[in-house]
Amino acid sequence: MREVRIGDQNSMRALAYVEADPALGSSADGASKQPKNARSLALWEDPHRSRRLAVVTTKAATSRRCTEYEVWGPSGEALGTIRLDKASLFPPRRTRWNLRPAVGPSVEGAKGRLFWWWVWWSLSPLWLLIILGSLISASGDIARMPRSVEWRLNGEKVLSFDASTEGYRLFVPWLDLRLVAAMIALHKSHPGILA
Repeated sequence: MREVRIGDQNSMRALAYVEADPALGSSADGASKQPKNARSLALWEDPHRSRRLAVVTTKAATSRRCTEYEVWGPSGEALGTIRLDKASLFPPRRTRWNLRPAVGPSVEGAKGRLFWWWVWWSLSPLWLLIILGSLISASGDIARMPRSVEWRLNGEKVLSFDASTEGYRLFVPWLDLRLVAAMIALHKSHPGILA
């Protein structure tokens, strides 16, 4: 069971405890019946599973690039939907996350800042050397693609993921914390290439 935490480095707190639904797509031979992006998660208030906070299910995984998830409360009430649009080279676009609460405005986040993507692609002829140098230096870290995400509404930051600290921060009080926990759980379950 994974813990979903939010806050800055000095004041982290647990939002939920995430458990994958073991019934998702498993057949007698162990082969998956679901698309790669499909998820079925239960979010609990504590690690002892005393109270369920929310359930995340895959609504539609119509392509490898786009998946939509539904988030339900413990009584079956709809909390909202989360949409993942994966990155592509042609046409060039970043991975995008769209969080749509059942009540209230939707917020959208894109993976990485444009400047850092520009740096990443500018250095693309040197990727192999950079990755080899990272491995040879034995620093324990390799060169990575830009990973930070800022979910925004009308230009204002609502939620953010800081790749350097692996931390999430919420900047508004109006967003349902169960929906935030579901967003974080899904975000963590899709690390991406060189993440």
